[in-house]
Amino acid sequence: MRTHDIHIRNVTIRLPRSAAGFASQIAGGIGNDILRSVVEVTQGRRGAMRVEELSAGKIAASSGASPERLQQQIAGRVAAELRKRFG
Repeated sequence: MRTHDIHIRNVTIRLPRSAAGFASQIAGGIGNDILRSVVEVTQGRRGAMRVEELSAGKIAASSGASPERLQQQIAGRVAAELRKRFG
């Protein structure tokens, strides 16, 4: 079985003050969600791919949105941006 190395150097997320209490919960699981999205987008591809910077844009969330739901939304946006770049 082949192994694949994926390196994500830095993820910066700006949250509104209303979500500040959930920052650690959102950050705690976002890496795995983004990693799963990257694996999905790059599945079957070979060679090195480099993305210097990527913006997921602004995500509108209701006041009752759970940290898990926000993680999924952010990871989904990252995956969508990667699909645009890698077709």
